[in-house]
Amino acid sequence: ARGAAILDRLTRGDALDLNRLVERWGEIVERVRAGGRVMLATLLSDTLPVAVSAAGAVTLEAEDEASATGLEAGRDELVAALRDLVPGVERVAIRRASGSEGVAPKRLTMEGIREERTAMLRRRDPALAEAIDALDLELLD
Repeated sequence: ARGAAILDRLTRGDALDLNRLVERWGEIVERVRAGGRVMLATLLSDTLPVAVSAAGAVTLEAEDEASATGLEAGRDELVAALRDLVPGVERVAIRRASGSEGVAPKRLTMEGIREERTAMLRRRDPALAEAIDALDLELLD
């Protein structure tokens, strides 16, 4: 039955696509953040999908072991967010970026989260970026 569902998705042109997933990654991060998982969303903002399979497996590459551990802890919420926005996702695999051995894990702080959120808002809306610069605005929680 599972093979038939995969074949059906492929023939409808509805197969999981890495490019489409990367294009919508910001939306996925925001969906996780809106669900109250700010730390998981912060980890996701520094993570990108690197592979997908026809069976619905999405592979994410984490910066380091600490990020991989945090992503593993939020795997269920991540799969749910992915399924809502990208059809065909069945599971998520996490792998550590190659060459990241010996690199100290990045410590998450409230200031870092604010900076990341401000940077994301700047990327999303150029007018807001101009206002932030012109008025020297600061993001408050």
